[in-house]
Amino acid sequence: SNYRKQTKNKDLNINIVCDLKDTLMQQEKSVSIRHISGDRKIVQITVPRGVKNNDRIRYTGLGDASFQELTPGDLYVTITVSNETNFQIDGNHLYCTHTLNCFDAITGTVVSIKSLDNTTLNVTINSGTQNGTMFSLKKQGLYEHGSPNRGNIVLVVAIKIPENLKQDQLNIIKDWQKEINY
Repeated sequence: SNYRKQTKNKDLNINIVCDLKDTLMQQEKSVSIRHISGDRKIVQITVPRGVKNNDRIRYTGLGDASFQELTPGDLYVTITVSNETNFQIDGNHLYCTHTLNCFDAITGTVVSIKSLDNTTLNVTINSGTQNGTMFSLKKQGLYEHGSPNRGNIVLVVAIKIPENLKQDQLNIIKDWQKEINY
């Protein structure tokens, strides 16, 4: 028979939730683990900077230890990253849409957005910016796992056309349009 004597305690699996902004730094967490014997133990784990949703991290020797004469099992931690922000995640990049009225797009303006760690970032929107134009804010995105490399925040411009202009305002725009050679 291919019965082998157990040489190691069981591996254990748990899930933990991290907030998106918490992935910007290494985190120390206390987690409660239920051993096969039914005992609960609290263990300290270090979650590296830059973890992504569904990452699975192995912690050697932090698993089950019900049988004292056997090597402890390993602990596998699956990460769920919760995103309560307005950013869409694409790898290490964070995308956000900013709606501008068309006159700001025509004349140019400065837009302020909040980064993941709540810093205010100013983006210069040049005169003549078109709908869908993307502005990249370098190294304001997520970190690559275990690396100093960091993605960008990408601001996507959506241009809003005013819907309730009065006839005299529309006439001014029509006159103005005749002077512009498209």
